[in-house]
Amino acid sequence: MRSLPSYTSHFSEADSGVIPGVISMCLSPIAWRSALTVAVSWSSAFSSASRCSANSSSRTICLRSASRECHTTHTSPQALMGLLNTFVSPCFGSYFLYYSKLKKLIRFIKSQRGSFQEKEYEKKLQRYETDHFLEPFAGLTPEYMEMIIQFGFVTLFVASFPLAPLFALLNNIIEIRLDAKKFVAELRRPDAARGKDIGIWYNILRGVTKVAVIVNAFVISFTSDFVPRLVYQYMYSPDGSMHGFVNHTLSYFNVSHFQNGTAPLEPFHLGFHVDICRYKDYRDPPWSETPYEISKEFWAVLAARLAFVIVFQNVVMLMSDVVDWIIPDIPKDISLQIHKEKILMMDLFMKEEPGKTQLEETSPSPHRNY
Repeated sequence: MRSLPSYTSHFSEADSGVIPGVISMCLSPIAWRSALTVAVSWSSAFSSASRCSANSSSRTICLRSASRECHTTHTSPQALMGLLNTFVSPCFGSYFLYYSKLKKLIRFIKSQRGSFQEKEYEKKLQRYETDHFLEPFAGLTPEYMEMIIQFGFVTLFVASFPLAPLFALLNNIIEIRLDAKKFVAELRRPDAARGKDIGIWYNILRGVTKVAVIVNAFVISFTSDFVPRLVYQYMYSPDGSMHGFVNHTLSYFNVSHFQNGTAPLEPFHLGFHVDICRYKDYRDPPWSETPYEISKEFWAVLAARLAFVIVFQNVVMLMSDVVDWIIPDIPKDISLQIHKEKILMMDLFMKEEPGKTQLEETSPSPHRNY
């Protein structure tokens, strides 16, 4: 049993010395003897006054005798004030002095008692009662949606940002622990139900994977020099090397062909006259029959880019099918065990069938008597 907290610490040392003195003064025999004398004198005076009230002619004489009786028993105003100072003032003065402290102490005791009762009530609650105060379980749809969005961003743009899978791995390592804490300690326990798979989310993942393969193929093909380098190396390089690749990707432009108002006013202050400049594109030179038209190299590179997209997509799909075949969804030993269980079930079913047919033949039919 947990003991109640101690409240004596709220009194200071001065309080502990004054309070016993006040109590002893209030309970002293001298104070009680003085109080008893005052009470007897006043009672005799009031009895004399009541006897004199019957005879109106002698009422004044009786009242004077009662007053004299009070004075003879030492009940003068000075004695009465002394009695109040010795008996009443120490008791009630100390009470008013410590009234504010008593109020604070009582308030503190009530608050501690309330918190103690709440703790005891919480200790008596069952587990299912405490779980009812948690947040309700809203389903796994937000968790699946979060994973689908993360998987889509990682797979769709991995060619542009190769570090995305690493950051996704670190994020998932941390998030696994956070989700475990959330489902165990912050949410109500969900109802357990058997599920064959993740349902429609599996088809969404497959669709995102196929789209990601196509997107990455186009990103690699059209935003990098990977395909133009291969085209130059195997089609236009005189020695099969990359020497002269930059010159091959630049086209010619005659500065005299600028339209009016489009020529630069201060062409970089080169210090010498410029007739021809170069720019990155596949176009015919100005001295050809079709100046500034798209050259054959452009169409060759474009065809190579599209061919790379098709080859890349088919190679990735073939590799995914091979990996899926090598690593099946159900392990081989488990599939063999399931197959054996099916065979045993079929044998048991076939053994029970002849017994059922014989039982039906031997049992009398209820319609034979009619």
